[in-house]
Amino acid sequence: MASGTSSPAPHSLIDWAGSRRVTLAIVFTDVVDSTALGFRLGDERMDDVRRAHFGRSESLIADFGGRQVKTIGDSVMAVFRSAGDAFDFACTLHRNPGAAELRAKGIRAGIHSGEVDVVESDVFGTEVNFAARVTHAAEGAEIWLSGRAREAIDRAGARHRQGLNWRHHERIDLKGLGKYSLWSFVPDATAAPAALVPSRRSEQAAVVAPSPDLRSEPERRKVASPDVTPNGRTVFVARPASDMGQGYVRIVEELKGRGYAVVPDGDIPNDESAVAFIDAALAKAELSVHLLGDRPGITPDAPDMMAIGQLQLVRAALRSEQAQEDGTGTPQFRRIIWAPRFLEGAATPQAAAPVERNPIAVLQRFAEQLPTDRVLGENLIQFINYLHQHLDKTRPRTLAPQCDIGSGEKIFIDHAAEDYEYATELAYVLQQLSFEPTFAAPLDENEDRRKVEAFNRNEVLSCSAVAYCWGNASELWLRTRHSKIDSWRSRAKRDRIELTLIEAPPTHRAKKRFLIVKLAGIDRVVDMTNVDRPSPADLAEWLRPQTEGMGGQAGGG
Repeated sequence: MASGTSSPAPHSLIDWAGSRRVTLAIVFTDVVDSTALGFRLGDERMDDVRRAHFGRSESLIADFGGRQVKTIGDSVMAVFRSAGDAFDFACTLHRNPGAAELRAKGIRAGIHSGEVDVVESDVFGTEVNFAARVTHAAEGAEIWLSGRAREAIDRAGARHRQGLNWRHHERIDLKGLGKYSLWSFVPDATAAPAALVPSRRSEQAAVVAPSPDLRSEPERRKVASPDVTPNGRTVFVARPASDMGQGYVRIVEELKGRGYAVVPDGDIPNDESAVAFIDAALAKAELSVHLLGDRPGITPDAPDMMAIGQLQLVRAALRSEQAQEDGTGTPQFRRIIWAPRFLEGAATPQAAAPVERNPIAVLQRFAEQLPTDRVLGENLIQFINYLHQHLDKTRPRTLAPQCDIGSGEKIFIDHAAEDYEYATELAYVLQQLSFEPTFAAPLDENEDRRKVEAFNRNEVLSCSAVAYCWGNASELWLRTRHSKIDSWRSRAKRDRIELTLIEAPPTHRAKKRFLIVKLAGIDRVVDMTNVDRPSPADLAEWLRPQTEGMGGQAGGG
């Protein structure tokens, strides 16, 4: 077990900080439930996991311009020159902690900014103690910040940190220090700052490093795509050049979190066998996703071979054309291409801002455009939303319904206070149809917010479906609640929980829009805006796909 070790560096901590008394952003990270994990894995394997995690952490600290101070047990202490750099580091480590065993429970982090005393290779002071207390306030895999750190991030105004889904916690008791207002953020629940932040490392180090790979060379070169995945579907995500590496990591995590298998799984050979390797992966997939920056990717050792990124585009084009011609594959196979109009960190010396790119022109630099291609230039979050919507629309009919609700199954009804009456009527009808409706626990003034949220999360994950009853509430309420519940579903890998939007009276333009273009993650939209009081017949549109074959025991309408 590592304890009290300092990171090696070419200069002392004082040289890096510039003074013995200096204002820095302090970060503590910790492995959630590490004791239980250690008992499950055993000492030897847990030491390997810890080393991989510390190696990943140390690399990222350097990547974001910070300094590792020390490790204590399973915790890491680091300092950065800005709260923004500290936050980007914590978000990136949260998504990939360096070892697969740590993904289930995750990493917690606490960030605070203040004056510290630098003594040799360590930092001391009240502000350091405060940062440690902020970390202890996080119960799960979350990133918590002091008010001062949150204000510093807002003042910096970095584009990739705007529009984040912050949670405010009032009067949190920090042991021995008093009660303070804190902020928390869960990277998987909303926008992804670390996926957009430009790496400070060189071309060779820009792609996020994976966990240590202990497989043999033949095993690594196999396309390890399981035949049975949580939702039975496979997506080819092309290995990009290093300038799109962080976006690649974010997209792969999003897809896997929703139950998709992602290929290729393993390094693409750097020789003539790359073509067969790519074709084998494409044969398993229903579509391909390509991320195009300014670089074509790695150039193979074999003469006259095109760069790997370009080669994947070309082979995917052949796969698409074959699917259209023979009609025996998946006719909907197509390339979905993200060529962002603005590349972070791509400003020229003469320009203060990145130069706008034409997504079609970017594609044509690498490969010919196909009629079936979908080429998008929006930001990463918008691209991911489009990808989810496309996959929802193209769900094969031969697959089992996403959610199989039988008699007595639980359905979680989520509603705002102003839609209480309609939600209650909906619950009554579900009871008539032999389902078990349940509601969120309300947050009373004297209740612990975190305990209430933990209860509601467990209640959602115990259900077969969630119904958003949206009548008089605002669109912001719907988006906020859906973001939270969809993140619970994704992080728990419960993709079989169906998320249904029931549009209750009155009607308005936003509801009509969502009938045409669903929110990413919404599985079904039921229009009941003209139904003042729901009946079993009114719910037939929603329940029929699940109640077919149930002998009519739940089919009241």
